[in-house]
Amino acid sequence: MNRLAATIALAALAPLLWACPPKPPVSYLPKSPEASTAFGQEPAWTLTMDRERFSFASEELGIARSGTWDTAEEVAFRSWRYAMEDIVVDFLPGHCTDPVDGQRYYNAYRVTVDGRDLRGCGGASLPPADLAGSSWRGDKWIGTHGDRRDFAGSLAFAGGRVTGSTGCNRIEADYSVAGSIMTVGPMGVTEMACSGDIAKNEAAMFDILRSGPVIGFDGDGNLVLSQPSTGRSLTFRPAG
Repeated sequence: MNRLAATIALAALAPLLWACPPKPPVSYLPKSPEASTAFGQEPAWTLTMDRERFSFASEELGIARSGTWDTAEEVAFRSWRYAMEDIVVDFLPGHCTDPVDGQRYYNAYRVTVDGRDLRGCGGASLPPADLAGSSWRGDKWIGTHGDRRDFAGSLAFAGGRVTGSTGCNRIEADYSVAGSIMTVGPMGVTEMACSGDIAKNEAAMFDILRSGPVIGFDGDGNLVLSQPSTGRSLTFRPAG
């Protein structure tokens, strides 16, 4: 097929491709790439959903809905919306804590149905939110478009200080956490020379830590620090 014919063929397919609603990113369905569950308290409700269908029920409110999504879109970084005419489900950025038992979950949800705004949690269970006393070893740097590199850095949190390594130089700084956002103060850094991917990883680590990264955990309990403006992230496995 010559270039002109290929261009015409792609143009003809474009309306069909855009007509298909985007599917939830796998990272937002951590227990399974095919299904997710959520729940809320006061009033009680439950939601099950996958990339195509959903079922919502609240006996307390006398509401039941099920069907296939009409639309699905990313409305902001790490914030997705799935909608039908009479129900909208938002995946909100950051994690969620159950107000009853304090258990943390990977996803925070907002369900808008029959004029009600309901909040809840779902997805994989997470480790405690307090990073103090935890240590992590680097795993991956993940770029905006999903490109990735192995990453050999480390982080340890104790007494309001974060220490670690970029894979080349040692770092140390004050840190604080508010909700899902970590703020890192001015960093003390050793002065070893780095090159190649090690230098790239070091620059990426500095860039993400200084950006006020969003704290998250994946389905395996690994720490994920994401840059709000780009979605680039560093993944760390528990140390020890």
